[in-house]
This record gives sequence, structure tokens and C-alpha cells, in this order.
Amino acid sequence: MISITYLSNEDIECQLKNNSGFYEIEYSSSGINPKYDNTFPFQVNIVNSKQEEITDNYSFSWFTGGSYYMNNKWNLTHLLSLISNSNLTKNQCQVNVASSYKDASVNNAVLCGVSKDNIQIASIHIPIYFYLNRYSLFNLNEWNGNSTQINENGGFIFSP
Repeated sequence: MISITYLSNEDIECQLKNNSGFYEIEYSSSGINPKYDNTFPFQVNIVNSKQEEITDNYSFSWFTGGSYYMNNKWNLTHLLSLISNSNLTKNQCQVNVASSYKDASVNNAVLCGVSKDNIQIASIHIPIYFYLNRYSLFNLNEWNGNSTQINENGGFIFSP
């Protein structure tokens, strides 16, 4: 669940644009081959009490973070990273994920600080869920349906 904390009394609403960004990343059972949809960047819009967009009046600071718990302490981890892209507006952010995952990280997030006149007025926390597909049928999912063979044991072999 996205968390927005307002740090001032300004009469605004921060909104994460629908269908922007992603919220989960699925890795194969061996912890590789991340699957996620990064088609649309994360985008935060600011509206006033009349629901008029006033995003241009604000500045945005984007960060990524994550940690895991081991040996009775929290440890910092970097499973997310920002992607530099000159085509993005100041209220947008694109994120890349680690190529492998060991099922140890318990929290990862994209964070956005919203400021006006160098004073932070809101903080947005967007959790990103990592998980392993431990019971994936990788070969069956990749099968295109064109070929089926029977092996010497009488079992089926699906080949693309």
C-alpha cells in the first residue's frame, strides 16, 4: 500500500498516476530472470482542492531503498536503482531492478520527496514486492504449442 505523509498545511493532494510504475517483481525459482512491467514510469501529480493539477509549482526528489533483517540487525540493500532518462519530466521516475534475488530482502521501495521553495511538504513511499516463483513451470510457460514429443519413458516433452 502506498503511503503519503504530508509535512505541511498546504491544501494539496499528491497522487500517483494510475498504471504508472510497478509494484511487484517475480524472479524464477533460482532467483534470476526478473519479470516486471517498467513500461510506464512512476509519476506523481499534485492537485489543489479544486482538483486542478499544479505539479509544475513543485520539485521532486526520487530515491530507492531497501533492507533485510539478519543477525539481529537491519542491513541496507540495493535491489532497486534509478534509471537516468532525459525524456522524463521532473515528476517521473524510472527504476531498474537487480538481476538476481536471494529471497532475503523484506522491504524495498521507491521514495519521492515533494518540495516547494526548498521546503519538503510531502513524502511518498511506494513499496515494491520481490518474490520467487518457487513452483514455476518455466519450460511449460515458454512452450509455444507447436511441438509435443513422447520420450522413451512415455512422458511428454514440450519443445518450442
